[in-house]
Amino acid sequence: QGGFKWTAAFEKRLDNSTDADLFLRCDVDHNGPWKCEAALKFSLIREDGTKWTSEHSFSFHAENKCSKLIPEKSWNLLITPVFIYNGMPTMEFEIHIIHAERDEPIPDPGMFAAPNHKSNVILKIGEKKLHVYKEHLAFYSPVFDTLFFGD
Repeated sequence: QGGFKWTAAFEKRLDNSTDADLFLRCDVDHNGPWKCEAALKFSLIREDGTKWTSEHSFSFHAENKCSKLIPEKSWNLLITPVFIYNGMPTMEFEIHIIHAERDEPIPDPGMFAAPNHKSNVILKIGEKKLHVYKEHLAFYSPVFDTLFFGD
């Protein structure tokens, strides 16, 4: 939904407890910055069609792609026969995006490695040099705006 890739996974605890953690991961298929605020409705569906439901809200971004949904739920609860249908637990995820921001992907990050007809400043980060357009940086960043064009 919304151009985001959603993945859910259960992990049984390795400490011989009966607990399991459910994780939700949100990701995009590009290297640009992004963030997504989402509401999730998670349901375990019983054979008779009734549901055990839990609702959560999350905020994901490029540096925080994964959140624990239901901490410390009993693994035994998840695998009880009442939640097993055709030999497997049946789950339902409803994800509603509340707010999302995605910059357009950078098609080729290497395009900044050499000067081009628009670049007019070089940023040196460690040993890397990035040939960029200062007006573009200033438009998106007040820090660069002040650096390049003063108050």
